[in-house]
Amino acid sequence: MKFANSVIVILVMVVILTIFGSVLYGAHFLATQDLPLILILVCLLFCGFWLREVLVLAALASFGLISFRLVDRYLEASSVVVVSDILDDQHGVFSILLKNEIEKEFQKIGAKAIVARSKERFQPISLKNSEHYSRLIVSGAKSNLFILLGDTPKTAIVGDINPIFTENYFGRLILIRDIPSFAMPLRPLTPTAQFLARLTVALFLPVAEDQELALRDATRVIARWNSFSHYGYVLFLRGNLLFERALKEPLSAKGLITCARVSYLNALSKLHGSKQLFLRSAIVSNLTLLNIFAGLLEGEEKFDLKSQQRLTKAVSLLATKSDDVNSLHLRSIIKENILFAKRIGARSRLIKNSNSL
Repeated sequence: MKFANSVIVILVMVVILTIFGSVLYGAHFLATQDLPLILILVCLLFCGFWLREVLVLAALASFGLISFRLVDRYLEASSVVVVSDILDDQHGVFSILLKNEIEKEFQKIGAKAIVARSKERFQPISLKNSEHYSRLIVSGAKSNLFILLGDTPKTAIVGDINPIFTENYFGRLILIRDIPSFAMPLRPLTPTAQFLARLTVALFLPVAEDQELALRDATRVIARWNSFSHYGYVLFLRGNLLFERALKEPLSAKGLITCARVSYLNALSKLHGSKQLFLRSAIVSNLTLLNIFAGLLEGEEKFDLKSQQRLTKAVSLLATKSDDVNSLHLRSIIKENILFAKRIGARSRLIKNSNSL
């Protein structure tokens, strides 16, 4: 009788573990290779009914191994796309179709990522406050999607990227690594989904060189969009990667500077006729920093009037969205860059005047 009861309990545990494993697998936390782990735990539990010590060890092993696996799978699956309901899509058809197409593309390229759907419409959900473990939120209307990337611009001080610049004003300039959002067309829907899936993969790869290749892969998605300003975002990111590599390797930076400049200028060309204020302002700011850096390598600290006018224009454009916290933050960054760039220019003129005496 005791043996029969033990067998029943074990069978119940096997069922519970199987259901638990299936749920986690469906949520992308457990994969096929985790099956041996579950079987080992079942065997340990089976032995534990006769040996209390083994049961204790089994419990500890179960907790440790499952915790480790859950954390591991969580980190793999944390690159999430959240598709919120489209503003003028009454029945949510387009958001469902877009979500499904993004999932298909993730499967096609072999990426592990969760695509969730939110009932919230046209709201810039903060990544910090969102209930989703979200990386990229798709919102907007049928005419134009808004891709929400975070609640503040991501930045880096030049002196932090390479400490050799901390001794001068250039080291206090701020590189804008990423922006809070950008816009892109919804239709045609399938290429849009393909672009977003590949962009998500590119955004969250840990190695910069791999990220550059993944960004190129995103631009290989071609369609008859009515605007190609979203390519501008990808080219902006690529320019940033090249610029940061140049800052880290100043002795071999000339080629990287040229490539970064081409990437930034191409990005600006994609914004023709587009209102992408965050993106345009960030590109102009970083391009100015790049030109100052190129001058430093040639032994000349310069901040010309044309560069100053571009930055001032970027600030005035952002002022049109004065009620937007992200716009205010970006404006303050560019204003600070103008301040230190002016000091670089003033120092350069002072050196020139002293040399001419």
